[in-house]
Amino acid sequence: MALRRYPVACRPRNRGLHGGSRACIPGLLINLDTEGMRIIDLADCAGISKQAMGRLVDDLEQLQYIARSLDVTDRRATMIVFTEQGRQFLNDAVRIQQEIEDDYAAVIGQDHLTLLRTWLVTLVQHEENSAEQG
Repeated sequence: MALRRYPVACRPRNRGLHGGSRACIPGLLINLDTEGMRIIDLADCAGISKQAMGRLVDDLEQLQYIARSLDVTDRRATMIVFTEQGRQFLNDAVRIQQEIEDDYAAVIGQDHLTLLRTWLVTLVQHEENSAEQG
């Protein structure tokens, strides 16, 4: 199951996410399909080079959030899959995202939060369209 695509530049507030994580790691983990992905596909999804993704994968592997395995459909390719610790990190991130949204809703109200989310999606789509056009 693929999750929503987020740029690696996402910098969520640290609310109890596991220590030692760099700012780009949560954004990167959110791009990783729960069934695993090839490095090249993960790099494309995150909008960075294969070499940069390789370095981030090395970091995540050291933190034991992901592991490398052979792609059963193409033995030349490497698959990146979540470890149990990585799945827990993702679950914590989802929980924390909900806590943040609940906090915002308490301040501005659910209707305004929904409107804010709509505006932000519109802005992101505009930026993506502008980048594609040149």
